[in-house]
Amino acid sequence: MKRKLWAASAVLAGALLTACGGGYMVAAYGPPPPRYGVMGYAPGRWVRPPHARAVWVGPEWRREGRGYRFYRGYWR
Repeated sequence: MKRKLWAASAVLAGALLTACGGGYMVAAYGPPPPRYGVMGYAPGRWVRPPHARAVWVGPEWRREGRGYRFYRGYWR
């Protein structure tokens, strides 16, 4: 129970740092397995790319050292 609580607080702290502009998060374990189920309505919007021929690079988890780091998506 303590390990789960510690892991949850570490993820929450990392999410807060990422939201504050840190740009990445480091975790001691890999990303969770994908969830499958019924998809609901996802709010959002379509925007034009920042320049012609811009390509969206999606977010991803990369293994670094003994942990994983989350990289946000960006326009290339």
